[in-house]
Amino acid sequence: DIIKRGLVFNMDAANRASTIPSTTTTKTFNTVDTSISGSIITDAIWEDGLPPTFDFDGSDGYINFSDDDIFSFGNGSTDSPFSISSWIKPVDNARFRIAFKWGTSLREYYFQIAGGGALQVLLNSSLNDYIGRNGQTTISENVWSQVVFTYDGSGDRNNINIYLNGVLDNAPAIVQGTYTAMSNTSQPLQIGKYDSTYANGDISNIQIYNRALSAKEVLHNYNALKGRFV
Repeated sequence: DIIKRGLVFNMDAANRASTIPSTTTTKTFNTVDTSISGSIITDAIWEDGLPPTFDFDGSDGYINFSDDDIFSFGNGSTDSPFSISSWIKPVDNARFRIAFKWGTSLREYYFQIAGGGALQVLLNSSLNDYIGRNGQTTISENVWSQVVFTYDGSGDRNNINIYLNGVLDNAPAIVQGTYTAMSNTSQPLQIGKYDSTYANGDISNIQIYNRALSAKEVLHNYNALKGRFV
């Protein structure tokens, strides 16, 4: 089984507690708290297969969780620690721009495949003030990969980590301006969308933790689920 300690969100296309197995389904549920559901918007779709997945068309499909209690940005002086884990299969790296986002256009966390094809996480306190991390490895297209982002909430960019298929994949951490912690306001979670840019490819499951997983725990989760994908 995947690590349970600190798990606050689990969305799984192969779990009937999360998603009704039908291409006509319009909702998916957080199995940790099934009162929290996400709407499958426009051309995003649940897709049967080995494994079942959520398919995003790259033009206007995404999943929107309107409940704002999934994740808290912090108390204004320190950020909340977190880990984000997911299996993804991009059709086109150049268009698989975003996997997850919280926040407004100026104050947000987002996690994406950047223009060069490697992973990127950015924590924005304003338009020009952010800390983040780039990955080193170009993500393969049309191949399943496990991606994990962890952050300990310290405000130190060097404590943001990226893992690819259970292995640390950090390039040098990045910073711009003077980063300050997020305000104590949660924002809806969007999956597959960043502003007007959309994911093109598949996302099968997502786990969110309220703490930073260790490298050993990241590898444990990779081994727990890799039988579905590799």
